[in-house]
Amino acid sequence: MMRVLRRDGTVCELSEDQILYITTFQKVITVHTRDGEYIFPTTFEHVQRVIESLGFAKLDRSFLVQLGKVCRYDAERRVVHFDDAPGISAPVSEPNVAKVVDYLKDKKSENP
Repeated sequence: MMRVLRRDGTVCELSEDQILYITTFQKVITVHTRDGEYIFPTTFEHVQRVIESLGFAKLDRSFLVQLGKVCRYDAERRVVHFDDAPGISAPVSEPNVAKVVDYLKDKKSENP
């Protein structure tokens, strides 16, 4: 479980499974779920160290994405889309495109 802050400042807990991706902007870490956004009071580097072992990958300079939630990659827009969150996407930087494409190929071969 991860202790995060709602936008109103109240504390709540999220399981890692609820998280689609995590972003940083102006040193504020935001946790994105299917149901909303939460603030995580720590550094991006700390989050990255902890969360990468849980199946998250840095796909863009300020985006950590839970790969297990990714269902497809849009090469034209260079974004990933999520299984249980229609309309939500996250960017993929050029150096990370192969990582995403390979992951999705492996996922498809495991679940034909």
